[in-house]
Amino acid sequence: MVQSGTAAQTAAPAVESAGTPAGAGSGRREQNRTRLRHNVHATAWQLVNERGYDEVTVEDIAAGAGISVATFYRHFSGKDDVITRRWLSPERYGSLVDRIDVTYDMPRAVASLFSRYAAAVESYDVSLHTRLKTIHLDAGLRTAMARGREEDVQTLCDLFGRMIGVDPAVQPIQLAGAVTITARSTTMSYWAALDGSESLTDLLDECGRALAPMLTQCQVMALAAR
Repeated sequence: MVQSGTAAQTAAPAVESAGTPAGAGSGRREQNRTRLRHNVHATAWQLVNERGYDEVTVEDIAAGAGISVATFYRHFSGKDDVITRRWLSPERYGSLVDRIDVTYDMPRAVASLFSRYAAAVESYDVSLHTRLKTIHLDAGLRTAMARGREEDVQTLCDLFGRMIGVDPAVQPIQLAGAVTITARSTTMSYWAALDGSESLTDLLDECGRALAPMLTQCQVMALAAR
C-alpha cells in the first residue's frame, strides 16, 4: 500500500506542465497520463483501506492525489471507474484484445486473456492480494464490483460473438460469458484465501483448462444456431 503522503508527493510530475517542447509530444503526454492514473488508483485504494468504500468521495481521492476534481474527471468517470477497475474495463480490454488473435476459438481466447491478466497485475501499485482482501471485508465495494462483473460478461460475450461470427446475445454465448466471469472471480477469491501463496498464473491456467470443454460446447451450439 502507498504510505501516507506519497500520493501527494508523486502527483505533481503526473500533470503535464505548460511549455512542453514541440516534439516531446505524445510520448511524454502519455507517460504523464499513465503516472497520474496510477497515482490516483493507488490513492483511492489507500483511502478505501483506511475509511471504507462508502466513505470515500471523488473529492477525497483528488485531494489525496494532489489534483483538482476537474482533472480527476478528465481521466475517470467517477469513483467506481477508479476503484473497481473491471477485469475487462475499456482501458484494459483494449490492451488485452489487441494482443490475442481474434480467430482463436473461445477456450484459447479465454486462456490468453487469463494469462495476460495475470502478468499485468504484477505491476499494480497496490497489490492485487491487498485489493481482494479489502473487497472481501467491504460490503459497499463488493456491490460495486458485482456491477463491474455484469459489464464484464457483456464485454466478453461481444468478443466471443465477434470471434465466431454470431450474435453475442444468443443463449450459448451469454452462458459462456457468465460462467467464465464467475469462474475467474471464484479463482481470484480462492487465491486471496491462500494469501497469494499459490501462483496466480497457474491458478488461472487451471481455471481456463477447466472451462475449455464448456466453452467449446457453447461455441458449437452458437454456430449451429446461426
